[in-house]
Amino acid sequence: MEKLEKLTQGEFGLIRPPYYGSAPVDNAYVVDKIKTITVQHPSDISSAIDEMAERDSVLIPKDANAYVASDFNPETQHIRKTENGEVFCSVYAIQFYNIYKK
Repeated sequence: MEKLEKLTQGEFGLIRPPYYGSAPVDNAYVVDKIKTITVQHPSDISSAIDEMAERDSVLIPKDANAYVASDFNPETQHIRKTENGEVFCSVYAIQFYNIYKK
């Protein structure tokens, strides 16, 4: 699967690329329901999504080519026990999109 484009969503719901001054994306269509992902610290949600796309993870819908991830929220932090000890994790909400190429 190809790398997905990261988008941001402003306070008025406009979806746009993350670089400053970019125009809103008016050709993005929602693909599937909002999903959650747990990411181990220290990690970047974009890196986790990129790794999942490389592995063709079933979490990422086949028609998706972009996504919006929630901001980091300290209230979602928790400790998860694994075979190697305890790891610090956070939960993010992700909405996948298909950007229709005009």
